[in-house]
Amino acid sequence: TKYGISKRQYPKLDIPNLTIQQAKDIYYLDYWLPSNADILVWPLALCVFDMSVNMGIKTARNFLTDEITWEHYLCNRTKRYFKYAKIDHTTTLIQWANVNWINGIREYVKIPIAHPHLRGWLNRIIRLYDYCQQEELNDHPMA
Repeated sequence: TKYGISKRQYPKLDIPNLTIQQAKDIYYLDYWLPSNADILVWPLALCVFDMSVNMGIKTARNFLTDEITWEHYLCNRTKRYFKYAKIDHTTTLIQWANVNWINGIREYVKIPIAHPHLRGWLNRIIRLYDYCQQEELNDHPMA
């Protein structure tokens, strides 16, 4: 793997000699455009692109609705991660009923987690949430 591009996903690609420009082209042509991120508002576009890379374009596009915000999108994605990890998220979300869901996630990653990838997935959501929130506060030109 180099720049997040794996030999498993691109078996005919010379990964050790992959340039940053080639990686950018792959992300743009294979994920950004097919996910329709190019026609979405910022930072929702970033969330859809990120999910396309990590969970597949079809999954990312299936999460979209006409009224969805980037915050709702990330919350729904978090639920999907719990489902993949075979953890009943409804119980977890009920425990967070009086807490902003992202703060619940911040607390959840502090406890022992049995699934080997769930903590990493949730930390990715937290970083993406924080970045999108900052972009919104900075009044990003694409917003």
